[in-house]
Amino acid sequence: MYVCHIQVYTVGPDYAHAEARKSPALDGKVERNKDGKEIRYPVLLSAKEKLLARTVCLAFKVIVIIFSYIWSTGIAIHRVSISVPYGEMNDSTSRPNPSRSR
Repeated sequence: MYVCHIQVYTVGPDYAHAEARKSPALDGKVERNKDGKEIRYPVLLSAKEKLLARTVCLAFKVIVIIFSYIWSTGIAIHRVSISVPYGEMNDSTSRPNPSRSR
């Protein structure tokens, strides 16, 4: 079974960039290059994954959002985590800042 960690970066609801890395969930090891940097691979998102990225971006009403999930052979999502870059959230309410939405 092949397992990888997919990280998706959105810039507005109409653009998403994704990178994959070997998931350390299997053996606790991260692949690194000779300089010690984590090895990541570009990912072409499927139509469903693009729709997921758009939906997440619109749901949080922010322009830039980063989310990740674990993918295994067959398309099994085991965990989804979402982070909003600093400054995108309204500090007083800890909710998405509507003035930052499109």
